[in-house]
Amino acid sequence: MKTAFQIEGKIEVMEQGEGQSSGNEETPYTVVVQIPNPYGDSSDPIYVFGSSNQGSDQTARMTQLYQAVNSVESENVIYVQGEADEGLNDESAEAEVHDGETEEAICDGDGGAMALLQGATPIRIIAHPHAKSFVWQHFGFVPLGDTDTPDRRRVLCRLCLRELPYCGNTTNLQYHLQRYHRDVMPAGLREMRPSPRTARRASRLPDPIGDPGQLIVVEASPEARRRGNYARRGAAVPGVLNNSSIHGDNEVSVPTSTGASNQQTWHWHSSRKQQLTNHITRSLVTDCLPIGTVEGPGFQGLIKLLDPSFEFQTANQYRTQLLPTLHQEEKKRILSSLTGVEYCSLTLDVWRSREVDVCYLGVACHFVNSEWVVDSRYLATLELTQNQDSEDLTRRVQRLMADWRLTVRWAVTGSTAPEHSDLPPGLINSALTAIHLPQVNCLAAALQHAANKAMQVPSVEAALKRVRVLVNHIQRTPELRIKIQERLASQNFSGLSSSLPRSASWFQVYTVLQKLQVGRDVIQAVFTENREDTSALLPNQKETFALDALQAVLKPLNEAADTLSGDPYPSVSLVLPLLFKLTQVNLAESSDDTQLLADLKSLARSALRNAYDREDTQQLLRMAMYLDPRLKRLPFFTKEEKMTVQQLIRKELTKVIKKQSGASASSLNYRGIQSPAGKKPKLAAMLEDIFAVPVSQVVDDDEKDGLGGHGNSPLSLPENIAQSELQCYENEEAVSLEEPQPLRWWKAREGQYKFLSKLARRVLCMAATAIPMRRLLTSEGQAWTDRRGVLPAEDLEVIFLSHNYGGGSGTLSATATGI
Repeated sequence: MKTAFQIEGKIEVMEQGEGQSSGNEETPYTVVVQIPNPYGDSSDPIYVFGSSNQGSDQTARMTQLYQAVNSVESENVIYVQGEADEGLNDESAEAEVHDGETEEAICDGDGGAMALLQGATPIRIIAHPHAKSFVWQHFGFVPLGDTDTPDRRRVLCRLCLRELPYCGNTTNLQYHLQRYHRDVMPAGLREMRPSPRTARRASRLPDPIGDPGQLIVVEASPEARRRGNYARRGAAVPGVLNNSSIHGDNEVSVPTSTGASNQQTWHWHSSRKQQLTNHITRSLVTDCLPIGTVEGPGFQGLIKLLDPSFEFQTANQYRTQLLPTLHQEEKKRILSSLTGVEYCSLTLDVWRSREVDVCYLGVACHFVNSEWVVDSRYLATLELTQNQDSEDLTRRVQRLMADWRLTVRWAVTGSTAPEHSDLPPGLINSALTAIHLPQVNCLAAALQHAANKAMQVPSVEAALKRVRVLVNHIQRTPELRIKIQERLASQNFSGLSSSLPRSASWFQVYTVLQKLQVGRDVIQAVFTENREDTSALLPNQKETFALDALQAVLKPLNEAADTLSGDPYPSVSLVLPLLFKLTQVNLAESSDDTQLLADLKSLARSALRNAYDREDTQQLLRMAMYLDPRLKRLPFFTKEEKMTVQQLIRKELTKVIKKQSGASASSLNYRGIQSPAGKKPKLAAMLEDIFAVPVSQVVDDDEKDGLGGHGNSPLSLPENIAQSELQCYENEEAVSLEEPQPLRWWKAREGQYKFLSKLARRVLCMAATAIPMRRLLTSEGQAWTDRRGVLPAEDLEVIFLSHNYGGGSGTLSATATGI
């Protein structure tokens, strides 16, 4: 017999056997439990039935069910005496309740409400405690074992009970609803187009793990919500069973200890706390900040504002756990990128730490990868003591090369820090010579040395001292500063620099002189209005002449530096053209020069020439210039110098051919490539008056046979093969200077110049500067350099990661693209 009861306006359906007696405990009874609808519809509750005359297993499951739904109000759980009707276990039984519609709603075709009656285990999911997206109305987290701690990597659909991965965003969850439960999606999101990866993952739909009638939604425990403990799959949680499925298969007990919370092992990918810690670590290394920053009250206050529940790691934990872990991951990535690299070049940069008054040597490597793109990686920071022995430095460099498995062919050395003079002279040169590593001076250091020579002339030093006094006076007098800035702005001029310290670099000095020259009349007018002592503050006529002469020398140096900064990867092939333009054109003597200007030009020219006066250095620079298809015409070389370069390259090319066993000549078909149209790059603007080269044109078929000079005859001797490729390369038209990537030209002809392209790959991976010029010329790069200079000795690990994570402006981690 079936009976319908009315409780709080809801129909309760229960079975009632004959001879029902409310006081007989041995009389069979039926349990009816009203559970809130997991679909969120309060008007359509779900009913679960159970009988006391079921087996012990089912009775235990009913007890488990009641415990699982203990959040349900007590009046929704009813014990009714009487024998259960077998018809309730039959999903196909016809409705016999007085209200037929109610019976059909309870015993619908899905059998969801009958699932637990048939012996199915209840399935618990945990609602998102801070849900904002609508998707969480239809999803919940899979719990870890029997706890209320959610597994943040796994979610369960409430509509179809299929498990999906969760990676911190709801994209794949939305697409699941759109594809399989479209009716629950908001109208504006029903046409969402997922990424191919999301679509592929959604198409691999797993089987449902049960029936919606088994589903029970619970809240996360207060402790889990408070500590943000969303565990990883397979992670050890104190007191939690680590299971591989929602049903608890293969459960393994995890031993815990009371001190486990203080000795947790670092896992790079896990909870939100660790994700935030990851970002903090990366921000520290990218911006080259001291690790002690994390213990500063201002920094912690900012993080607490973003996440009040965040638990901070100590600076020591960052140094001993987080940074070493990140260092090992980055080292593995670099070693993987170096796999298969035949040759590379090193750059060595000497700099001084103002924090500990010690010099350091930064070492980076550069190579041309399989896509003909120059790749750069920072390797290490070596300490240099005042009594540093060259033999010891040689051993350290050799050990570094072996540790990184490098085959090095060239090295570029330089320093942009003038205060390292306490190092033994020739220290780095002696160390590299001992391991037979050819080296070239850094062009940025050469430019700086030339500028310093000009600024150290006594009359120029006196004029610069007056400029410092003027700039400091303006900045310390708000009334003057505001008036000058307003008048300069009204004339569309940029404002004055805030300061000019004695340690300012030459390009900072040049920037200040430019602004003073533009705003000279404005400054004098404001000073006169305010009755300032112009004779004590403004430069006199002699000092003005000295400043103008200095500015005339610094201007071409700044243009050369700007050209280098505009190149994605300034190769060593640019050194000779820029030196020629500076020494023979921009800084050449002129009849109109004053005596002071002529002296300054002479000092700058001598400094630039002396940086590259060694014969082996000149040979390397000429070879690099010839292998750059933009510069191969060597317009300012004599005929004898050109022949010498070709003989040198033929000799090196023959070595390459002999080294490669089984070398044979390939059929050569040469086609030119039109350079892409676009804005004229800085290199073209700087050197177009020297290299008047038309854009490469496509070679006609009638001319193609004569390029190699050998027809179709087979070549076997390495010397003949080298001569053949060189002759063909010589007959190629030079590429326009507007081509920003010479390696793109070599990539297109790698099959044609089988061996010459290998030599070009070796030589053109060599950088013109020890550090990127963008770091010297941009405010971001200068700020990064300043932060590096004040790093504590125990935080030097930050420099390795900062370089390779793109810290500063134009760091070595920025791969030169253009393919």
